[in-house]
Amino acid sequence: MKTCRIVFTILCAVCLAALPLVGIFGGMDYIVLPIFFAGVFFLLMLFCKKKQLEKEAKSTPTPDFFTPINSDTETQTKADESEKE
Repeated sequence: MKTCRIVFTILCAVCLAALPLVGIFGGMDYIVLPIFFAGVFFLLMLFCKKKQLEKEAKSTPTPDFFTPINSDTETQTKADESEKE
């Protein structure tokens, strides 16, 4: 999905960059086409971003060696202080 977002962003930028050339060589009647396609590519990019965020939210990170299972830091710091005494 990230690759699709990059591709759609580039295509949107190319469409917007082509606006002056289309306006000069094609006339003002054809200037609607790059604007339309830039909008379509922008919406597709937003759709891919939404799907990617949903996919990342569904995946739960697995705890590793450095991530404590109990993330209650107050009890850990109190235990550390009692060990020092």
